[in-house]
Amino acid sequence: MRVVVDLDGMVYRCGFAAEHHTWVLTTPNGEVSEFTGKTDLNAYLKDNDLDVEDCELMHNHEVEPVENSLHVMHLVMDRIAKELHPTTVVPYLSGASNFRYDIATIKPYKGNRSELAKPTHYQALRDYAINFLGAIVTENMEADDALAIDQTKYNPDSCIVSNDKDMLQVPGHHWDWTKDIHHHITVEDGVKRLYVQIIAGDSTDNIQGVPGLGPKKAEKLILPCTNRKELDQAVHDAYLGNYDEALENARLVYVLRGEEDMFEFKHWPDEK
Repeated sequence: MRVVVDLDGMVYRCGFAAEHHTWVLTTPNGEVSEFTGKTDLNAYLKDNDLDVEDCELMHNHEVEPVENSLHVMHLVMDRIAKELHPTTVVPYLSGASNFRYDIATIKPYKGNRSELAKPTHYQALRDYAINFLGAIVTENMEADDALAIDQTKYNPDSCIVSNDKDMLQVPGHHWDWTKDIHHHITVEDGVKRLYVQIIAGDSTDNIQGVPGLGPKKAEKLILPCTNRKELDQAVHDAYLGNYDEALENARLVYVLRGEEDMFEFKHWPDEK
C-alpha cells in the first residue's frame, strides 16, 4: 500500500507536545488558582463573575528541548508503519506559495492566523521532515492538494494519513492518526462533504461561507440531494444566486485532484 502523509498538522502536534503553559490567577480576595488551559481559566472567571483586569495573572511557558519534539515525530511515523504496513511512504509539507492567496477576495485566505500560533520548534521539525523523512514541499498548492492528487492517482491501493477534515472530500482510505480512526470515503461522501463546506465555509482558514449557515444547517440542505444538479441548486439557493461569491468559496475549500484542476459548477441554474 502507498501511504501519503500530511506533515503540516503533524509538525504542529509534535511541536506543541513539547510545550507547556500554566496560568496562575490571583483574585482580588487573594485566592490563587492554577490552570493548564485558557479554556479552564476563562470558565473559572465566568463561573465566579470575575474580570481578569481585576485579578493578577501570571503566564508560564516552558519548552522542552527540540530533541523531544523530533522524537515524538519519529514515534508517530513508526505508528504509521505499524498500523498500515506501507510499501511506500510519501510525506508532504506545504510550501510558502498557494494559489488560494491570489483568488481570495471576500476575506484574506488564512488571514486569521498568527505567527505566534506556531510551536517554538516549528522550523526544526520542518527541517527534520525534509532532510530525514524525505518530505516533498509543495509549490503553489497545499500539502492537502498534493495528498489528494496522489490518492486520486493510486486509489484504491493508497491511504491518506491526516487529521484534517478537509481531506475527507477525497475518495478512498483515510487514517486519522490522532484519533486512530479509519475512514473509507465514497465518491458520494466526498462530494457532499465538499458541498457542505462550500455553504458553511471554514473558519479555520478564514473562509466565510454563507452567513448564518454553519455545518449543521448546510448538511440539512446538502444531504437530501441525489445528484450534482441538485447540489448546485442547493448552493445557488443558499447564496441567493451570487455565483461569484459561491465560486470563490468553492475554489477555496475544494481540494485539488490534479495539478491543472479547478472547481467549476456544472449545473448552475442562472445566467452568470
